[in-house]
Order: sequence, then structure tokens, then C-alpha cells
Amino acid sequence: MRPHYEVGQIIRDYGEEFRSKYRLSSHQLKTLHTLEICRTATLGGHVERCDNENC
Repeated sequence: MRPHYEVGQIIRDYGEEFRSKYRLSSHQLKTLHTLEICRTATLGGHVERCDNENC
């Protein structure tokens, strides 16, 4: 079960406004970008499934 709120989604929703409001270092910008793409297709993904037909 996924949590109701995720850091990555919050950054995707409000990150641009935050970046325009505050002066951030390159390290901070890189970290925000990494968190922003977390759990997205950008980083790839995987599918968990059972190979047993009785699942």
C-alpha cells in the first residue's frame, strides 16, 4: 500500500514555485531533481508479479 502523500509528488506539484522563490545551490537543485523523478518512468521501474498461475 502506497502512502497518501509522497515527497516526489509534493516536489512535482510545488517544486517549480519553490525553486523560483528561493536561491538554491547546485547540490540542492540536483537533490530536488532526483527526488522529483523518484518513482517515475524516468528512473525505470519494475513489476512485481507471481509466476504461479494459482496466485
